[in-house]
Amino acid sequence: MATGFSPDRGGASNLDGLRNRQQQQQQMDPPEEDVAVHLSARDKMMLEAANEELLETLESSMDQVRRTTQTLQEISTLHSRLSHEVTTQSQAIDALYDESWKTTETMQRGNEQLVSAQKRFGAARIWVLLFLVTASVVLLFLDYYSQ
Repeated sequence: MATGFSPDRGGASNLDGLRNRQQQQQQMDPPEEDVAVHLSARDKMMLEAANEELLETLESSMDQVRRTTQTLQEISTLHSRLSHEVTTQSQAIDALYDESWKTTETMQRGNEQLVSAQKRFGAARIWVLLFLVTASVVLLFLDYYSQ
């Protein structure tokens, strides 16, 4: 059978194809040392300047990333602190609210007691006033009679 699969033959042809591709790629892409030899001094200077510019751009970008990261960390810290303060204030407000309700209830009970005391002692007040007026009249009469 001529159409059968032979592992030895298929593996060898794959290996040969891979070697051929590597050789072609090496011919198309000469090693870096060869490229550097073929460059003129002006081209080398231009490449070095471009490399320095890229390096400065990269360092500038890294500085911006560091500053941004530091700013984000500060914002995160401030956010955490603000959240804590808001929670504390919320608890204080809740306590004040509860205390105000208790105070309102106490005031209402006090007002009710004052009204009931006013009702209970209203008649007694009249009797005390009547007694004092009568005692004053008696004292005036006795003073007049004794003269």
